Amino acid sequence: MSNITTQVGPLDVQGLVSQLMTVERQPLVALQKKASTYQSQLSDLGKLKSDISSLQSTLSELSSGTFLNASKLTSSSQDVLTGSSTSFALAGVYNVNVQQIAQGQSVAFANQPSASNPLGNAADSLLFHFQDGSPAANVAIKANASLNDIASAVNAAGIGINATIVNSGDPANPGTLVFSSTKTGNGKAFTTSLQTDDAALNFLKFDPSVADDPRLTARAQDAIVQVNGVTMHNDTNSLTSGITGVTLTLSKPGTSSVTVSRDDTAIQAKVQAFVDAYNKVRATAESLRKGSMKGDASIQSVESMLQSVLTTPISGVDPTRAIGYLAQIGITQNGTSAGANGSTVLDGSLKFDATAFINALNGNLAGVAHVFGNANNDGVADRLNRSINDLLGPTGVLETATSAVNSTMQDEKLQEDLLNTRLDSIQKAYLTQFTNLNASLAQIQKTSDYLTRSLA
Repeated sequence: MSNITTQVGPLDVQGLVSQLMTVERQPLVALQKKASTYQSQLSDLGKLKSDISSLQSTLSELSSGTFLNASKLTSSSQDVLTGSSTSFALAGVYNVNVQQIAQGQSVAFANQPSASNPLGNAADSLLFHFQDGSPAANVAIKANASLNDIASAVNAAGIGINATIVNSGDPANPGTLVFSSTKTGNGKAFTTSLQTDDAALNFLKFDPSVADDPRLTARAQDAIVQVNGVTMHNDTNSLTSGITGVTLTLSKPGTSSVTVSRDDTAIQAKVQAFVDAYNKVRATAESLRKGSMKGDASIQSVESMLQSVLTTPISGVDPTRAIGYLAQIGITQNGTSAGANGSTVLDGSLKFDATAFINALNGNLAGVAHVFGNANNDGVADRLNRSINDLLGPTGVLETATSAVNSTMQDEKLQEDLLNTRLDSIQKAYLTQFTNLNASLAQIQKTSDYLTRSLA
């Protein structure tokens, strides 16, 4: 806006110009109000597209039928083992006998008077050789090292050996150095030796093949498990190869009856997620139709698409003999009372009856799968997926609507810029006009005052 300085005079030039510009700016205010509306439309369209994308993400498993493969595992002796199953697991009961759990080797070396006292050794190297043939590890031991120094060096080497100092309870020699493998299984048994056989460090030499060495506190071993009488070995306590699609976590020796069955709760959750996502799209579309996008054909297209998918039966299915509608598996449209006569209208949203759904699963699992997706590609999930691709595609109604709003906003912005330029010119003209008038009136006032004084 103009920075023209007004002269002192009888007129309030700035006030007059401000009032006049308030009137002049009315078209600009109207344009800015429209811009706010368009911005709301863009935001609302973005939310609707996001909700539709979320709905589409629930359709893949429904269309393929894989959601019906959800399984669960129960163990009769959870202190012996627990587990989990995937969609590939075969339902059944498995008798599992855990004969031995996997563990790592642990060695407790001779007690020392103190964990921090120097041992009087020369510098040497402690060598670790592993039974599985993995490369030997070399840990440098400094001269006059203590048990603490040796433990720190082994831990810093990162060779899969955890070194700790424990109190043996022997008042004379309480410090005990313990080496424990961080990995389980027969192959992780280890032998320790010295590079130069320093006498002060000879207590660190160990060979697990030596029978009855009291320093061996835990022997490296595999888990041994029988599944329905078949014996298998595993180097960890997580067994994935025993039962297809099942992971067993072993805790201790013992027996357990493992049951793999259909997970109805997980299956219901997949369907409920679909129903919730559908209802969210429906509610957002309805909000737009009554709000920022009132009367817009694109929103009506979305609502029509949703309704059409729900009401179109599955081709080739006689609903009196097989499952042809979602309502037959417990997914129905909500009804609301309307009018004084108590008539009922559908509000377009869905409700899910879990009990009816499970009954349908138990009675006709293939039919449930078929109503969502099938070889004819006309299941509810199939059709919804195609319709959503059309809606969200580059030439879909929602993208077209978004482009139209953006285009209108650009046109309005151009008009706003032109109008701002025009308003600047008008304001400058008003300021110049009223400043000049103010100056003339001020001069007339001076002349009048002079004549008045002269006549007096």
